[in-house]
Amino acid sequence: MKLTLLSLLMLLSTFDIFAQIEKGNVLISVSGNYRNDKKIEIGNKPTLNALNTSASVGYFFSDRLVAGGGLDYKYQKNVPYYEAHQSLQITVKGYFPYLYVGYYLPIVPKLYFNTNLKVSMGKDTGTAIDQNRYKYTFETNFLEAQVSPELTYFFLKRVGASVGLGGLSYVKSKSMNAENHNWLVNFNPPYWKIGIKVAL
Repeated sequence: MKLTLLSLLMLLSTFDIFAQIEKGNVLISVSGNYRNDKKIEIGNKPTLNALNTSASVGYFFSDRLVAGGGLDYKYQKNVPYYEAHQSLQITVKGYFPYLYVGYYLPIVPKLYFNTNLKVSMGKDTGTAIDQNRYKYTFETNFLEAQVSPELTYFFLKRVGASVGLGGLSYVKSKSMNAENHNWLVNFNPPYWKIGIKVAL
């Protein structure tokens, strides 16, 4: 029974009733995520405000395969951050250009499951203010490769809404004092991105 349903779904995916996107389309996408995390132990005050936004333009080389480029903007503010009994207010922000390739798999009419491979690089700059109001700055360079799943629903013929479901990332970061390599896996809903896509 399951095999029959899967075969039927694969057959239907070749029909035009699924075709919200097609070869030659230009895809314009914007998405974002905002978090305001709290910690009870410091008086239930906001300790992390984070904003992540993204804008991209891609070209469909087939009805399923898209490739393009874009720009991420990341902003994060910790108020306060406790380390070694000192209260630090830390603000970090940066721009990260990227290239990506994606594959769109139709599930039902108007609904796609798409997976994107994105490679980005850039530099964020930060400032920290301690309890004595002393201020200092720092910079960190990043190189990141990320595989991220996404659901996209076209509520109009060429306009859709998307939900980015997190992803798997390899991150290389380098600051003045150290170089780090990390694998990150994060599919938690607070980190999902909501977006709009327009196919021209």
